[in-house]
Amino acid sequence: MQALIDRSDREDDLVAAGEVLDLRFRDGGRSLSLRASKLFNILIKEAGIRATEDVEHSVPIADLNFPHLERDELVECVRDLVGTTVELRVKAANGRDEIMVDPLLYGVRRPAHIDEEAGILYFRLSPTLRKVLEQSNHWAVLSRKAILAFESRYALRLHEIIALRSGLDKKHAETFSIEDLRIRLGVPRGTFKLWADFRRFVLDRAVGEVNQLSAFKVSYEPLKKNRRFAAVRFEWEMQSKEGLSAVARELEASRVGRKEIGRASCRERV
Repeated sequence: MQALIDRSDREDDLVAAGEVLDLRFRDGGRSLSLRASKLFNILIKEAGIRATEDVEHSVPIADLNFPHLERDELVECVRDLVGTTVELRVKAANGRDEIMVDPLLYGVRRPAHIDEEAGILYFRLSPTLRKVLEQSNHWAVLSRKAILAFESRYALRLHEIIALRSGLDKKHAETFSIEDLRIRLGVPRGTFKLWADFRRFVLDRAVGEVNQLSAFKVSYEPLKKNRRFAAVRFEWEMQSKEGLSAVARELEASRVGRKEIGRASCRERV
């Protein structure tokens, strides 16, 4: 919770609890859309140091007008956050771990006509989410500019996963089974089943955007077992001074003005 307090006045810093960032969406289950994920991070920022309290938070709808979000899409994003149920591990009063199931938000109120410029969005964080935020002792700092610039939900999820691990004992690499990675990234069941498709449309796109728009430089290596791709090893480091300057230019550019994302750095073992 102290992390939220320490960075509450830093506009570009979005502080997120590790337990929330490390959500594993059930394969085939409902995961958040890209826009809903962006909105969720912004609402946590708006809740600020009162995020663990059972209070109604509010934010001017005009402040949620981030790029490529139309007003009717905002309604759908809110419905997504209220309708998506998550399972999170928390500590019970007896000290034992327990699983709580809840939506992320509830008690949302908004104007009947969303185009009202003076409209206010009211929301409450679910009891489970508040408890996680209160108990968490590991946090990640995300870049608001990067999150709003991502065009792939897989890029946003990969950025969250790496930001969390980068803050834990200064990790710089981790290996995930492909099944586990699909769940963590929220890849729907039955999609991108071929390795070539998964690499092209999920991994290359996600790693390419993270490298282009964030403070991390990421590469990955597919690993085989019994002649089949079975896992992916990610390695990451902080961008160089020159790399951070290039990222800043990309973030300042309009969507149309950004460079085309090239193929991600990938080393395949035969």
